This record gives sequence, C-alpha cells and structure tokens, in this order.
Amino acid sequence: MEDERPIHPMKESEQNIDYISPDKLIILTEAQLSQENIALNLTNMVENPKWHLTFDSLIFFRCINKQNPSLLKTILPELIKYLPKLSNSIRSGISKEAIILVGEILFNYINENTDIDLMIIKQLLYILFQSATSNKKFIKEASLELIETGLIKNNKYYNLDIINIIIDLMKDKKSTVCDICFNTYDTIIKNIDIKNQEINDKTWNCFFDKINELYNAKKEIYIKKCVKIIEYFENTLSKNLFDELLVKLNRADDIKKYENWLKLGSKKNSSQMSFKDFMKSKKNNKNMIEDNN
Repeated sequence: MEDERPIHPMKESEQNIDYISPDKLIILTEAQLSQENIALNLTNMVENPKWHLTFDSLIFFRCINKQNPSLLKTILPELIKYLPKLSNSIRSGISKEAIILVGEILFNYINENTDIDLMIIKQLLYILFQSATSNKKFIKEASLELIETGLIKNNKYYNLDIINIIIDLMKDKKSTVCDICFNTYDTIIKNIDIKNQEINDKTWNCFFDKINELYNAKKEIYIKKCVKIIEYFENTLSKNLFDELLVKLNRADDIKKYENWLKLGSKKNSSQMSFKDFMKSKKNNKNMIEDNN
C-alpha cells in the first residue's frame, strides 16, 4: 500500500508557511519515489486554485533532489519547464518555494559540462538572477542567498563554461540583472586559474562570441562590462598570450578590436567628471574670472 503521509502539513494562510530547511526534508519511501507518483507531482506544477498541492509538490522535488540528485536530474528536463512561471507566481509562498528548489538543484546538480548540462544550468541561473531583482524583499534576499550558496561558493562551477553562461545572461534588459550577473562573474573569475586551466577551443570561441555579442548590443552598461572583462583576461594571461590565443583561434582580427575597446574605455574613464566635481570646477573658474576683472 502506498504511503499517504503528507510530505508537508500545509497551513491555510500563506503568512504562516514553513518553508522547511534542507536538513528537515523527509526521506521519501520507495512508493513515493515511484514513476507514477513522480508523474502525479509533475501535474501539480501547473498552478491551480488548490495552490497547496503545488507547494507540496515543490517540497516533494526538493526531497528527491536531496535524497537522489541523479534521479532528479532525469526528471529535470520536464520539471524545469514549470519553474520560471512558478518562481514568478502571484502567490509569494509558491514563488519562494520554487526559488528555493532552483537554488538547491543548482547546489546538488551533477555537472558533467555537457551541452545539456550547460543549458539546464543557464535556465536555473536565469531564474535566480531574475528573482534577485524582485520588488519583494524576502524573494530578492532568498535569491541572492541561493546565488551565493549554489553558485559563487560552489567550486564545481569554477570554469570558463559557467563564466560564458553568466556573460550571456548579462545581456538583459534590466540593468539590475546585468549588474548582479557581472558581480557574480567578478567573484567567480577570481577563483579560476585561467592561465593554467585546460580550456578547449570551443569554450574559448564561445567566450569571445559572447563578449562580442554583449558589446554589439550597443548599450553603455554592456560596453563597460565588456571592457572590464577583456582587461582582466588580458592582464591575467598577459598581452602576448592573449594575442597568441586569438591567433590560434583564427580571431586575429579581434586583437585590434579589443585594443580599441580598452583605449576607448580608458579615454572615457579619464574624461569623466562627477557632477559634484563639475560644479566645483565651474565655481572655481567663475571666481578666477571675477578676480582677473
């Protein structure tokens, strides 16, 4: 007989929801882990008036993720279809629980750097980065915390493939998302030994493609990010190794292009003046003119 114990004793009011910490998630029985029960819980991912069913099913998948990440990985291509919408639910309880599930999947994900793995990771990160700009403080804080624990402090993501995903996600219409992505990149890249890490040509080409796409989007916030990224890589590898890499990848034309990026970026930074300094300078000039008269 199938175990019918509730996974989570759902309360009537959203304000009283207990989101359950990872260490308190229950161990699922064999009956609960059956394909039939998994399929049933997937049907609950479509939100309906009985929202507690969706909430309980989100906790169900959190339990699987903790207990058997390999099993969760086989379910994920279907499960992930529902997570963007659930993470942005009008019901705050559903939204937060979906974000918690996303963060915990990212933390436990068995990443073998296949194309499918990278696609899944990109979808998970997209949800977290978007949720981190929520106007609901507790959703924003939860998302930022999960980015920290699931990605930034998770050394299995310290490679250029993940950096490429984050750079790709910088090209977002929300400037706040772009900034969060860049700050995440900036923290992770300092934990990667680019000079001594074995990186294949496909990944390097993807890196330069993503940088060029971001720059060509012609938005000042993107351009500034690109200049800083290229400057870091050139300084870390050395100018000679950086140029040799581009030649090896048949991208010699990019050498001059990146040099121009850095020159323009340097020129712009040196010519920039804050409003306060501008007004101070204007006042000083006015005083000098009056003194001369």
